[in-house]
Order: sequence, then C-alpha cells, then structure tokens
Amino acid sequence: MHIFRLLFLFLIFFVSGTHVSGQKKHQGLLWEITGNGLTKPSYLYGTMHVSNKLAFNVSDSFYVCLQNVEGVALESSPADWMQEYRDMGAFSNGDYDFGSDFYKKAFKISEPQTMAIYNLLENKNSLMNQILYRFNPGNQDYQENTFLDMFIYQAGAKNGKPIHALEDFEEVMKLSIKSMTPDKDKKRDNSNNNYLDQNSDRKFELLEEAYRRGDLDQIDSLSKADNPTEVYHHYFIVERNINMVNRMDSIMKDHSIFTGIGAAHLPGEQGAIELLREMGYTLRPVSTKSTDQSHSMRKNFESAYRPIE
Repeated sequence: MHIFRLLFLFLIFFVSGTHVSGQKKHQGLLWEITGNGLTKPSYLYGTMHVSNKLAFNVSDSFYVCLQNVEGVALESSPADWMQEYRDMGAFSNGDYDFGSDFYKKAFKISEPQTMAIYNLLENKNSLMNQILYRFNPGNQDYQENTFLDMFIYQAGAKNGKPIHALEDFEEVMKLSIKSMTPDKDKKRDNSNNNYLDQNSDRKFELLEEAYRRGDLDQIDSLSKADNPTEVYHHYFIVERNINMVNRMDSIMKDHSIFTGIGAAHLPGEQGAIELLREMGYTLRPVSTKSTDQSHSMRKNFESAYRPIE
C-alpha cells in the first residue's frame, strides 16, 4: 500500500523542477495529430493531475476538440480504478476485507468503536477524495469540483465515447519499482541543478508559471532537474512514454481520440510529441485563444447526463 500511495504522489506532483535554455521546441498544451494514414485528426493534451483552477485554464479549442473526437484516452481509465484498488487489497480493513467475501461482510453487524465513528465524522475519506476530487484542504476557493483528467473522462463517458487506458496498472507499478533502483552506472545530469537549488522555495510556483504559459520545454527542464536519478527518468518517464504512444498509435488507426496525459510526458527528445513524429505523424500546437464560448461549452459537458443501466 505504501508503494501505491507513493506512485500516486509521483503521478500527481510529477511535473516539478528548473529552467530551459536555447530554442523552444514544444510550446502549447494542446496538439493536433494528423498524417500517417489518419482520416480524422486526433489530439494530445498535457494535463496536471490536480483540481486547481490553473489546470482548467483551457482554450476554446480544448472543448471543440474534445467534442469532435470519437474516443478519449487517458493514462488510466477511472472506470477501472475500483477493481484495481480491490485487487491490491486497498479495501482490506481488519475484520472488513472488502476485497474478498464482500457480500458476507458488507452487512455484518457489530458495535462500532467510538474512535471509528469519530474518524468517519471528522475526516474526509482520502481514497474517495483521491479517486473523485483531489481537493486540497484549505485551498477550496482555488479548486474546481474535480481534477482535469476526471473531467475529460466524464466528458467522454457522458457522450458515449469509448474510454481507453494507455497504461496497465501492473505495468506502471513494475516500472515505478524499477525507477527506484539505485543509479550505479550513469551520472545524473546536474547542469540545471544550480538554478533549482537557488529557487528551491519556488519549485511549484515555477511549474505553475510554465504550465500557465504552456511552456513544455521549461516543464521538461524542471522535471529532469528534480528527478532523483537517470534510472528514475528512464523507467518512470521514458518507458511509460513509449508504452503510451504505442497504444495511441494502435487506437488512432481505428478512430480519432482526445488524449490527456501528464504535461511532462509531452516534451523532450523521448517525449510523446517527438515519439509520435518518429512514427510518421504530424503534430502542431492548437490555438490557445479563450473566449466566453469556452464557459458555455464546459457547462454543456458538465450538464450532460448518461443514465446508468
């Protein structure tokens, strides 16, 4: 369970770290994917896995593209999360093991302990918050009612679009464990560390500034400088990029998709943008213009209702 929580922290706060120099190659969060035999364009968007209003500072094109595609792809599908939690034993709690024998124990009657009642009334369930909302206590005025990836999932699901997971949970766990292997053979690139050290108290502020501008090159530089080792970067970033892009390639041959993955997976020579280009696709940034129209388009997505059978 400790490794699982650590993984989610990595996923949520992964895009963090220093400045970029030289020519800017990857500017913009939303990218159109064409060519290589595609009959309809697909789209790639760099998300932040948080509910901060900053993550929802999107353009009109974001909603138009999300509406026009035939499917949605994310790092993982929220529809699978409950089963994955259950398989790893996240619902085991003393006498109440909801991972097995659920129906025998779900309605078991026993006298609740005072502290158990207190905890239920006093605290919000962290697992539920992680899955549905990702609220940061004390910061509610600057947050939306869910995180951006979940919004993309809901927008697709409510409109009957197929939802694709670009990664397998067990696969990510294995890569996460490998990424923690001590780096014995390679020396870490410390070229940007001085800048990061001098601005250590501004790490998240620097990330927010880069994300607000859609400056993927700076996000790439920030994340590399903050990565603990080269091994970590290889397994937790590059290998995952390759896996996700290969699955995107397979899905896009069948139908168009709107893909939302962590912004730090997009830039760099081994990022999703360049990997897709190596496959023969053409990628270009889409307009960042935002008008009042985006507010009405978002309301349309949120007000949509799909009855559950």
